[in-house]
Amino acid sequence: MTTSAKNDNASKTPTFDAVLAALSATYTGTDRWVLEGWATHIREARHALHAINSLVKHAAEISDAAWPAAFVLTVARCVDAGMGSNVAAAEIHARRAARARRAA
Repeated sequence: MTTSAKNDNASKTPTFDAVLAALSATYTGTDRWVLEGWATHIREARHALHAINSLVKHAAEISDAAWPAAFVLTVARCVDAGMGSNVAAAEIHARRAARARRAA
């Protein structure tokens, strides 16, 4: 994938951008810094499952206070990639449960 194609894909994120703007107004300090870092990280996700897998992989690095925002932002990214919000949320939960089972 060329850089321009990757950037073109990332610019088509109206849901993601709206959710990020709303969340950024409600978080402060370290949690806002985590949220903005997470947003930068998943903005370039190639597809919905890429964003979900990244959230599951990095979940332990996200504080309990910032987790709801990271979760919602990931779902918004999935919506922009064509996945329904309920499907995205269910997939996040399923993949986190699968990861927990493998770790046990």
